[in-house]
Amino acid sequence: MKKNDLSNLTFLIPFKFDSPERLDNINIVIKYINSNFKTNIIVYEEYVNRKFCGDIDNIHYMSAKEDVDYFHRTKIINKMFDCVDTELISIYDADVLLPTFTYIKTYNWMSIGLIDVIYPYDMFVDISRSRIKHIIDKNLENVNVDDLKIRGTNFYNTFFGGAIFVNSSFYNTCKFDERFKSWGGEDDDFYMRSVIKNANITRISGKLFHLNHFRGKDSKNSHSYYSDNCNLLTETRKKYILYKGN
Repeated sequence: MKKNDLSNLTFLIPFKFDSPERLDNINIVIKYINSNFKTNIIVYEEYVNRKFCGDIDNIHYMSAKEDVDYFHRTKIINKMFDCVDTELISIYDADVLLPTFTYIKTYNWMSIGLIDVIYPYDMFVDISRSRIKHIIDKNLENVNVDDLKIRGTNFYNTFFGGAIFVNSSFYNTCKFDERFKSWGGEDDDFYMRSVIKNANITRISGKLFHLNHFRGKDSKNSHSYYSDNCNLLTETRKKYILYKGN
């Protein structure tokens, strides 16, 4: 099968193992992207005990052993960006997928050079473990959410995580804030700071498929850094509101 050419794009996928589902999901995501596209993928694993096999074609694998109680996602993304030599990047979670035509449409729009950031979905679909293989086999092109009775389906016009496509030149001026640790607030912070920097931001209508998984403490609002993240986000939101009011 001929692959679609996304060669001027690099996917940045941060990863930390906290359950077998997490490992299964990242392998599904990479296989899906590699099967459909000629592109570039960087995976950065932060680990106590390494789990991900980095010996996969078309993967630039990075890793660091960190004996800490949190996943420093923002720092990892910025480290991966330092290795990028393409004009476009996708800050991409290890457990999400899009229909193939959405990647192509997003890539084509961004390649024109007039858009800084694209959020390629307005619908979040949480897929239960028992349905994942069935969905993937359909290649996500014509999935009827109602027929499949997939749980947790919501419309998100103000959801800013999962998959973000960014012009590399713009990202260099507005990187993720590494003061955010573990989960919570960093994606919203990036969006609001991008608005303040007058970024050209677009949202594409479509589905973002999330592969369900166990959530450890690091993925909930019960972790010890969540309050600090909220305070950081509050400060950015004040600047955002002030900017929008002018």
